[in-house]
Amino acid sequence: GDSCLVTSQPCNGTCPDKFYLCRDDTCCIQKITTTTTSTTSTTTTTTTTSTTTTSTPKSPGFKSNWLMRGKRVGSPIQTNSVELCWTKCEQKRKCNFISWSKKQTKCTLFKSYSWGKVKNGYFSGPIPDTTTPEATTCSPPEMRNKWKLTGEIVKTLRRIKTAADCWTKCQETLLCSFMTWKKRGKLCFLLESLSAGKKKNGFVSGLLSSCD
Repeated sequence: GDSCLVTSQPCNGTCPDKFYLCRDDTCCIQKITTTTTSTTSTTTTTTTTSTTTTSTPKSPGFKSNWLMRGKRVGSPIQTNSVELCWTKCEQKRKCNFISWSKKQTKCTLFKSYSWGKVKNGYFSGPIPDTTTPEATTCSPPEMRNKWKLTGEIVKTLRRIKTAADCWTKCQETLLCSFMTWKKRGKLCFLLESLSAGKKKNGFVSGLLSSCD
């Protein structure tokens, strides 16, 4: 009867449902074994990394052992490299060219380029490209007899025997771009820039090309 369901005693040697006769006088509840199947789901995440490479604009090429001359922008400044010198130029609206001295770490900025000369330890640029078909062919710079130049004077030297000696002094002077030598009095005028030139006896000036 129902009493067999709540006791552990067999009834007439028979155990109720879910019980079994484990001893002569005892019914034991059946042990239910539950099998759980665990399914592990593995999710694979693929991460795509996109790398963007930003190229740093390269500085224009500079000519080594070359001292550039032209119309300056401000006074020379100190920089530790030609690249920093060019950076200073880029920050100036009127600057287009530079000349940098490795020994003096001196950076000179230019608005325009007139000409240049070989000088150890200097880097200048960018050198204008004059190879286009439309470019006018000019003669190499040279001394011009019976010609007087006027412009911004860097220094006036006395007792300079020849025009060639005057030009040597110009090459040895940082800001000198042109020279005018006066035969009478042996005077040597070192010029940073030009404002005018005219034919005049007793003077030698340079260096000037056929385009000057």
